Amino acid sequence: MLQSKTSFARAGRLPSLVLVLVVFALVVSGCSSGKVDNGDNNVGNGGDGGNGGDNVGVDFSAYVGVWKSVDVSPAVEITVSELIEDDYPGDFRYFTGKVTCNVLSEGHLDITAADNKILGEKYILASIVKSGQLTMRTIIVRAREEVDDEFGTTVANELELDGYLADNNTLKASRLYICQENETILDFDPDDATELTFKKQ
Repeated sequence: MLQSKTSFARAGRLPSLVLVLVVFALVVSGCSSGKVDNGDNNVGNGGDGGNGGDNVGVDFSAYVGVWKSVDVSPAVEITVSELIEDDYPGDFRYFTGKVTCNVLSEGHLDITAADNKILGEKYILASIVKSGQLTMRTIIVRAREEVDDEFGTTVANELELDGYLADNNTLKASRLYICQENETILDFDPDDATELTFKKQ
């Protein structure tokens, strides 16, 4: 079991993986959207059947389901339900769902259709980016709520996860941050390649 540790809460921190995803998507887009001359002065899109490398018809269904942490304390369960919208530009999609953990005031926090902003208090954001034989299937989850403690002071409960799908039934988390009433309960952010495992139920 992972043991918890206490430090200052990091409320409102934008997940670093977002920047990595954006840069990767821009690189892929730049590499695949160039025009080529086929020798008879007809200029068209390069590669990927003429679609400029866009992920047309990308299937996000592997994300949908209930993902339960393995050997993590406190236990975390992430339910990915439905696409909020299916017309976002690029390779990112928001989902409705639910984050379950005992640090939350009601034991869980619902992710609704209104939770579709990267700077919001809660969201589930998935991304599939393809370049040649390489496919990245990442997921970022944030669930934050403000509550009053026993003294009437406003405090925050929060969970942040950065990860990816290793296969259709395994989610690997490279970062997991959990705090309760502004106190850090778990801060998993290793410098090496150590990862936490979530399994689809």
